[in-house]
Amino acid sequence: MLARVILFLGLGIINATLFFFMIWGPNGLYAYRELKKQYYELEKQKTILDANIIKVSHEIRLLKTDKSYQEKMIRQRLRYIRNNELVYIFDDTKK
Repeated sequence: MLARVILFLGLGIINATLFFFMIWGPNGLYAYRELKKQYYELEKQKTILDANIIKVSHEIRLLKTDKSYQEKMIRQRLRYIRNNELVYIFDDTKK
């Protein structure tokens, strides 16, 4: 009878320890939830980056092939003007 009680107590302690590690251990339920949250955040960032890659690759393709787009970007970003063009610069600061 005493051996049976000791056996049940030992098994109960083992089960409680296993349950503790299953919930709060390094690979437990809380760690799984944290990893799942990180996974969804990384998936969201990946979606945003994929959209940016598509946008940039489209712009690269336009810069390689479309002469009017090339001229537009050169004039816009490098502030180039053609011969006999006038550029008006307005002061946006209000006093």
